[in-house]
Amino acid sequence: MSGTKSSGITVMHLVMFAVSFGLLTVGSWFALTFSVGIPGVTSFFWPEALIVAFSTWFGVWAILAIIPAVGLGGTMAGSAALFSFVLALLVPMEGILPAAAFRVLGANPELKSKRDWGIFLGMSIIGTSIAAAFGICVEVVFGYIPGFFTPAWWIGWLAWALGDFLMAAILGSLILKGLTPVVKRAGLYLKTWWH
Repeated sequence: MSGTKSSGITVMHLVMFAVSFGLLTVGSWFALTFSVGIPGVTSFFWPEALIVAFSTWFGVWAILAIIPAVGLGGTMAGSAALFSFVLALLVPMEGILPAAAFRVLGANPELKSKRDWGIFLGMSIIGTSIAAAFGICVEVVFGYIPGFFTPAWWIGWLAWALGDFLMAAILGSLILKGLTPVVKRAGLYLKTWWH
């Protein structure tokens, strides 16, 4: 049909996946190499900023790349593969919630208004808090933390949630504000999850 875009998978979709996968794998490996003493946890997981930006720009193509990229990065950093990939299951939430809010609530990822900022920061807090709770529970199951809701659990959760939130709020906002216009002009910004 003339005037409509193809609804199939395009080369650009595969490039979005590949860029997300490559940069998140290397970023995760580098960030997790310098963990805080709890396996698989780093106080400042800077790839969080890329997770938020890529999920917002590339939709499902970035989200599909997050789990294998973060799992592989954790394994390359020295964590057991099963542990790394189980932890990686939670990470997409940290990008999905802000990306969904931008799409569903009509917020601008260029963060031009107080409303845009409020939605972005609110969804980032919720996403990182839930993901941190799941992640610290995984740490308990794998025997790295002595029990659920112990002081070690709360300290691990706080370090994880706060560290990831700060990376989303500071680096993520800089990337979104600075590069979203470039991504849009290049035709790489997906208005829906798939296209």
